[in-house]
Parts: sequence; structure tokens; C-alpha cells
Amino acid sequence: TAGNDKTARVWVLSDGHELARISHGDSVGSIMFSPDGRYLITMTGASHRFDPDWRGSSTVSLWDMINKKDFFLIRHGDRVNQIAFSNNGRYMATASEDKTVQVYDLHRGRLVAKLSHEAEVNSVVFSPDDRYLATASSDKTARVWLIPEGREISRVTHEADVFRVSISRDGKYLSTASMDGTARRWLLDHEEMRKRVCARLTRNLTVKEWRQYVGSEPYRPTCPGLPDPTKMTGKAKRSTGR
Repeated sequence: TAGNDKTARVWVLSDGHELARISHGDSVGSIMFSPDGRYLITMTGASHRFDPDWRGSSTVSLWDMINKKDFFLIRHGDRVNQIAFSNNGRYMATASEDKTVQVYDLHRGRLVAKLSHEAEVNSVVFSPDDRYLATASSDKTARVWLIPEGREISRVTHEADVFRVSISRDGKYLSTASMDGTARRWLLDHEEMRKRVCARLTRNLTVKEWRQYVGSEPYRPTCPGLPDPTKMTGKAKRSTGR
């Protein structure tokens, strides 16, 4: 429980007795447990319940419930909008109005990645296999990042703020909700995406097309069995529409 008496308390449900009490310098507005129950997160300076729409403190405290001590303190430059744990309990991500997401490795007790948007970050979620982190921002984008490296691997856009993002249970789809009045579903599984794209092509992408659609990743043919433009003669290129 969280209280205006500047404490967070943990109770045993079976008999209702108080197991632990954690004192703070301000009223405690929100609390949540990690999936494995080892860590307790507390946020001060607000009086709202913890949910994805909660708007509260820029400071997040993480408490080790096994050793009963303050594990570490997380600070953002503005309010934290949402917190997410990886399904295996190893990573925690905090999304903030300071335009960043901080990703922590709880096993090692340190920051492993700091992700940046061009506007406040409204929502954050891990994929079911914990390989990816999806973020939604008021910069009109939702992005997918590789964890723990923190490298952006995909980006989708809306016409207005993106305020919610989720990933399907099978990890194949990314869903986004935006202030432009739409909710959209995007194919996230890269292998499935490659198969669908290749089924519609008559050749592999050219180097120019690769840079336009894929970015700075090293060029490589991705559709087995289709012509490789880098090895085609001028006549062959014309016959495939190039």
C-alpha cells in the first residue's frame, strides 16, 4: 500500500500483518512489484493509483524485498509516465516526459541503455521473449529497440501523438494507438515480414533501395531465389523493371 503518511507498506494477505514498512521524504503516490516479487517500486509526490495513464514523479525508488534495502534510485528530468518489467524479471524500463527511456539490468544493478525520442515518451512494453522493447511517443512515432543493446531496429509513424503501444502474445505484431484517432497493427516479426515482401517482388532490392528502406545496415540480398541486382547485367536489369 502507498500512503500520504510518507510510507509504503507490505502486508501478508493470509493474516493481514505488516511485513515491511518503507519511509520516504514525501507522500507515496504509487507502488508496484516486479514480476518475481523481489523488487518493489515506489514513486513519491502523487496521489494516483499506478496504471499506464498515471502521471507522477520524476524519481523512482527500487527496493530489494529480499535484503530489505534500497536497491537504487532512478532519476529523470521530468515525470515518469510508465514503467515496464521484462517477462523474465531481469530488465526494467522507465518512460518519461523528458523524451527518454531508461533501461536497467536488475541482475547487475545498473543502467544498460538510454533511448531517446524527439518528444515525451508515453508508453513502453517488452516483447514476450524480452528481445525487444517498444516505445510510443508524442513525436508521432512508435519505435522498437533491441535489448539490452538499445539499438533502434524499427519505426512506425502516425499523424499525431502515439500514446499507447503493445506487442501481441506471439510477438508477431505491434499495435499502436494515436491521437490521430486511429489504432493500427504492424507486422513485427522480421522473418515473416521478409517472406511476405519477397513473395511480392521479382528481384532483390538495389543498393539504393536498400539504403532508402533499410538504412545503414550492410547491404545483402534477402530473397533467396530472386535475382541480385548487384550481379545483373544492364539488359537483365531492364528485363526486371530496373
